[in-house]
Amino acid sequence: MREQILKDIDAFVARKGISARTLSVLATGDSGFISRLRSGKNVTLDKLERVQQYMHENNRRNRL
Repeated sequence: MREQILKDIDAFVARKGISARTLSVLATGDSGFISRLRSGKNVTLDKLERVQQYMHENNRRNRL
């Protein structure tokens, strides 16, 4: 699951031209969240869901 989420994050930031750190701040207010996720450390489900929701909402907006 972690690997797929990281692939989704990588694809999203590449499409948007932003860094993972920027996505982390925009979605969670925590600049180190995605870095901790990448390094295999424990992360909260709440923040993970916020990142996924942010990506979903921003992908959808660009399709309209």
